Amino acid sequence: MGERLVDDEEVAGSIPAPPTWGLFFTLFFLAAGVGQSQRVWVTSREGFITVIDPEKQKVVHQIKVGSPLHRAAFTPDGRYFLVTDEGAHFCLVVGVRSGKVLARIPTGKAPGNVAVSPDSLRAWVTCAGDGTVTEIDLVRLKPVNQVAVGSVPRIPAVTPDGRQLVVACEGSNWVFVLSDTGDRLSVPVGKAPYDIALSPNGTYAFTNCRGSDEVFAIRLPKGTVEAQTKVGKRPWLLCVLGQKLAVTNFDEGTLTILSQPNLQTLATIPVGRQPRMPVPTPNGRFLYILNAGSNDVTIVDVERAVSVGTIAVGQRPHRGCVTRDGRWLIVGNQDEGTVSVIRLPDGKEVSRLPVGKGVMAVEAEP
Repeated sequence: MGERLVDDEEVAGSIPAPPTWGLFFTLFFLAAGVGQSQRVWVTSREGFITVIDPEKQKVVHQIKVGSPLHRAAFTPDGRYFLVTDEGAHFCLVVGVRSGKVLARIPTGKAPGNVAVSPDSLRAWVTCAGDGTVTEIDLVRLKPVNQVAVGSVPRIPAVTPDGRQLVVACEGSNWVFVLSDTGDRLSVPVGKAPYDIALSPNGTYAFTNCRGSDEVFAIRLPKGTVEAQTKVGKRPWLLCVLGQKLAVTNFDEGTLTILSQPNLQTLATIPVGRQPRMPVPTPNGRFLYILNAGSNDVTIVDVERAVSVGTIAVGQRPHRGCVTRDGRWLIVGNQDEGTVSVIRLPDGKEVSRLPVGKGVMAVEAEP
């Protein structure tokens, strides 16, 4: 469908060389990111992987996998798009250039979320069905290890140095820390921890506990709880904003902003109904809150800690992202099977594109 995506093994040398000054300006603008498509990839429960070009406001590629898909992540080097296939118990490796499935890597049962090492050499997939994490070698495209971490593992995160994997285990009420030395820690926290967010330098891991309305700060690599605090009802997802931490409170319709790492409450901001994902701009100045219950997005000025606007979107906005150039906000409308393409900074929805019902991941190319 749509535009041709070049093969993963193709090289730029096949493109005729422009004149000297043309080459200079071409390289200059490529380095600046000018004129390049800022594509976004979307997964759905219907089994579609859809690639959209916000600038052109169109779907440029789509493949049907055939199983319920879950979360996804790009490798930092931009080579692969990794997608968990929850129904078939695989992690799909899709070539970003070719748009083709290059490998189906077996995992544990009901794979859900995926994290990738900073060097793009390894990936870890959490498997809620059997309480394990599958480690994948991204050079050989094969599973190399399976580790029992706890009941119902949810969001994983890898520290910036690639030395620790941190996993929230919702059913065990702990956070599991796996070090590259082989050390394993189970850190008790509140009830039903779900998300993991890391401080910018990777010395702290934060988790939200949906069952006890708390956020915990864990010092790494020791695995000690250094702070905990109450937030709003049913804290849903986390977002690191420099030295601040934001959490959406699903049952309360608010956003709490905390300090790092001591978790002092800096502000509580009313947003829409049933807020889910907080989506930051690349510079961290604004936060877009996807409100599943009111079918809109609340715009929050982070420095002033106030709501400055609302954008109407489709039914039950669930996941979203801002493109790396900061020009487009893409919102996945879960029940409608579409994404809203929103121009920034004016916040105007310019199009709504079909991607398959049950939108599960919305990821901007690195």
